[in-house]
Amino acid sequence: MSLPNLDFSRPWLRLGCTLLLFSLPFSLGGWAIYNSHMHALDRQSEHSARQAVTLMETMLAHAESANRSLFPFIDQPCEQALFTLRQQVALVPFVRTVNLVGENGIYCNSLFGAIQWPDRLERYSGGRLLLLAGNQVRAHHPLLALRDSHGKGAAFSTIDGEYLRFMLVLSGRPCTLLLHVGQQWLDERGVLSEGGQPQAMLAKLQEHFSSLPSGPQPPAQRVNEPSQAAERRIVLHGEDPTAYYLQVFHAPAARHEDFPATVVLDSVLGGAKGMGLLGGSANNRSNRLYRALVETQLTVDAGCGFGPTIDPGLFTFQATLAPDVEHSAVEEAIWQEIERVQAEGVTAEELQKAIKQTRAQFVYSGESVTNRAYWLGFAAVVADLDWLDSWETRLAAVTSEDVQRVADTYLVREQQTVGWYVPESE
Repeated sequence: MSLPNLDFSRPWLRLGCTLLLFSLPFSLGGWAIYNSHMHALDRQSEHSARQAVTLMETMLAHAESANRSLFPFIDQPCEQALFTLRQQVALVPFVRTVNLVGENGIYCNSLFGAIQWPDRLERYSGGRLLLLAGNQVRAHHPLLALRDSHGKGAAFSTIDGEYLRFMLVLSGRPCTLLLHVGQQWLDERGVLSEGGQPQAMLAKLQEHFSSLPSGPQPPAQRVNEPSQAAERRIVLHGEDPTAYYLQVFHAPAARHEDFPATVVLDSVLGGAKGMGLLGGSANNRSNRLYRALVETQLTVDAGCGFGPTIDPGLFTFQATLAPDVEHSAVEEAIWQEIERVQAEGVTAEELQKAIKQTRAQFVYSGESVTNRAYWLGFAAVVADLDWLDSWETRLAAVTSEDVQRVADTYLVREQQTVGWYVPESE
């Protein structure tokens, strides 16, 4: 079969062939770019999923560790186990509450103490995991429960839904990630769904509404709390035989120029510690509160805490009282340490030690790829990436006068809120 004769003397034919020759490379190039983009999205989605799985496994490993620590207390009276339960909540990352389960259900809770709540094993996916829509404290705040059986009982820990939502938000770009446990789903907004996969509903919403133009971004709202004019006090009586002390002051936000000096003040008084969820706890016994309270046997444990927040936050003192010690004695000892900093400042040795150990905790909290990702996301939320990049420089610039000034500014008697937990036996 012979090819047709093409008369290239015709202008329209020459123009058509020229356009075809020019458009063919663009078409092939566009297809190649689209194909490359789709492969990149697939790789990024797979990476996001792997990162989320790693974070989830880390949280579940901590929860399982807390459960196994409670195995020796299963079937023991709640009052004997309660201190250990609360210790696990205080020390184990991500764990919000821990519980003991006997033959008749849940009988001991780290927050409420002795209780009697039902516990049906068939509700747990695989006999271990359960997504809860809320609890007795916050009815619409999701939790993930991990249950580990031991003998005739069990221990189970709960992971706060905020950690789960943060995991989905941090890992879920450029794809949408959902946490699926049994017949329940948790999305990155912290909304719990039950039944079929919510992706079908999401597809319908996108079909009908994705073409609508987005409106203007609403301005960020910042509400400043009025200055506290007088101290506030609360005394709580309860069945727990251990006495506790809590004292808080208003403190600057992460972006405030006083933030680095306040972190150093926290380190001098209570020991250097990590500033975020993945940072370490106070790591030395030479801090002023330990020497003033624990070594003098006024308390069995004492410390303070301060961290980065979007809005002005809190500088907190806390202590677990030794037997037969009055709360007023602990409060006076804490104020003596505060007023000593206000009057004398801190020594050069204390200052350099606090800065060095705070920096070490910060570096430690960013050792892994996961932790670095956490810090990038955390900094973007509470401040910005420049705040994170400049942190070590601003920390190193803190002086003894800065520490003394922030102690004078924020640790004021008229602006304190004090809580005493007093056992009913007293």
